[in-house]
Amino acid sequence: MQKYTFAAMAVLLGWAAVPAVAADHPMPGLIQVAGQDHDHDHAAQNLQGTKGKGVVNSVDVAAHKVNVSHEPLPSLSWPAMKMDFAVAPSVDLKSVKAGTQVEFTVGKNKEGQPEIQAIQPVKK
Repeated sequence: MQKYTFAAMAVLLGWAAVPAVAADHPMPGLIQVAGQDHDHDHAAQNLQGTKGKGVVNSVDVAAHKVNVSHEPLPSLSWPAMKMDFAVAPSVDLKSVKAGTQVEFTVGKNKEGQPEIQAIQPVKK
C-alpha cells in the first residue's frame, strides 16, 4: 500500500510543477491569451506608435473596447494573441465590425496602459 501511496504522491507533485515549467518554456505556436505571459510594464516603455495587424473578434462601442486576435508585435515583445484593447475616445468604432481584418496603432492611455489610438480595415 505504501508503494502505491508514494507513486500517487510523486505523480501529483509532478503535475503541480507543470505550470511553473510551462511558464518558463513557452511552446512554439501557442496562442497567448490576454493577461498571460507578456510584460505590459516592459511594453509600456515602447508603446507609442506601435503598428499592428489582426482580426477583430468583437466590438463594445459602449465601453469603447475591441477584442483583437493580433499578429506578433516584436517591438513590444508580444506574441500573437487574442486580447481586449481599450480604444482612445477619439476613435470612431461605428465602422469597426467583428470579422474585419484591421491595421491599428497602439499607444498609452492616461494610466500608461495599452490602448488602440487608430484602427482601420485592411485595404484589399
